[in-house]
Amino acid sequence: MSESINVFVSYSWGVEKDTQIVEDLDSLCQQRGINLIQDNKTLKHGDFIKKFMDELSKGEHVITVFSKPYFESKWCMYELLCIYQPGDFGQRTHPVIADDCDLKDQDYRLKLVDFWRERFELTQDKLKKYDTLTVQSEHRHVELYRDIYQNINKLVNFAADRVTHSLTELQEQNYAQLLDRIKPVSQLSPGKTETQDKVASAIQLDQDFLKEVQASLGSLKQSSKLYHDKLVKQCAVPLKEANDLPGYLIKQCLEGHFAKIVRNMETTFVSCLKELDANNSWEINAVLQAAEDLISKLVLFNVKNEWIEEYYSKSALAIEPKYMLPDLNLTAIEVVASRQTQTIPRFQASGKGMRDINIDKVFTLEIGIKHGIDTYLKLLHSSILGNQFNDGMDRNELIQDIKDTIAYRKKHTDIALRKRYFILIPSDESASLANKELQLELARLLAPELEWITLKMGTREQVFLITDGELKTAIREFFTTLANFNPKNSGRT
Repeated sequence: MSESINVFVSYSWGVEKDTQIVEDLDSLCQQRGINLIQDNKTLKHGDFIKKFMDELSKGEHVITVFSKPYFESKWCMYELLCIYQPGDFGQRTHPVIADDCDLKDQDYRLKLVDFWRERFELTQDKLKKYDTLTVQSEHRHVELYRDIYQNINKLVNFAADRVTHSLTELQEQNYAQLLDRIKPVSQLSPGKTETQDKVASAIQLDQDFLKEVQASLGSLKQSSKLYHDKLVKQCAVPLKEANDLPGYLIKQCLEGHFAKIVRNMETTFVSCLKELDANNSWEINAVLQAAEDLISKLVLFNVKNEWIEEYYSKSALAIEPKYMLPDLNLTAIEVVASRQTQTIPRFQASGKGMRDINIDKVFTLEIGIKHGIDTYLKLLHSSILGNQFNDGMDRNELIQDIKDTIAYRKKHTDIALRKRYFILIPSDESASLANKELQLELARLLAPELEWITLKMGTREQVFLITDGELKTAIREFFTTLANFNPKNSGRT
């Protein structure tokens, strides 16, 4: 494993709330073995901000996220002065321009000089009526404003002379232009050819999986001829394509018509139930199974192939065995995780509608857990094996049973029976599972069978042919219809 590199980041908190640039960089840095050090994650309650800033100034690498609020922030400018003073400013800093602050515009540069001159003079004037000895701490602020005022033009002119890519260009290339200066791709893997082969193999397996899914849908007519024939009519499938309904529906998905297909599937389902005798439980179940199977497989074709290819390219560079996914709603995570792991997503219907995620696939675990490794192991075992949990098991038995069960299920040749298990790393820093030491220990004990998902890689718009919200709504409404219109429904899941 490559040695981790520490990189500080200097930025405006307010701008980060709007852009999430640092959050995106953090995810990408993890894949390269770069430890991105942020003040809001490093500092604890009661720590001195100035101490952190002084440490930042010594950093071998510092990413500076420039913006208009940055250049008007006392503490951001203090950071920049600290970074500048040790020397090698051009080699040690890696700039990102977050907004329309045009450093190459002379008028803008001079406007910043005026801004800090006014701040310095105003604060200085306020203190004139006080004895210097009684307001020494306040005078330190005046001195800081003076230092910023005297150096601001030199700093922004130096920054203006740097070659910088636009934020859009950086994001499109996953900040490669910037991160390659810190830790080139050549340091992450044995060789370019090996990485390319790994990516090509993963993409081929993905396409083979989709062919396997499409082939499995060929049994739809045998599963329920009634549902099949009515759906052909409801969707107004052209005569020449009626014998390949799955192929027609997949093509519609690829053209972004998933929600329309689902509405037709709902209508078809209700129409079937009206035609069937309520006591004909076998045929009703056949219709239910056909409908559930169809939507669970069609949804996989809503993940963009372009995103999958980009995803595998990033994963090939990952230092740790974590899967980076976009910050989507949980239904969408289920779909993306299923596509990535070549399994069929499972959506659960009940009398109250649909639950957001299949708990036997992705574990969040952080809620109410306060007792460390043993508690997590017991909860994992109970979740995976249901009521087969045995209080008499010791830690080693729990670990081995979890690993053996997961390994068996994820290697199943039948896609309908195949399962892959993950732990979802919580975004809430106060959650117990956010503890890095706990994550590392669980990963060590259960690797490689139990894998990890961490969110936020790229934007959600890049992932689906339709929005993740539309996807979630369509699936939720579909399963609500199944639950509400099934005459035999008794809270089935």
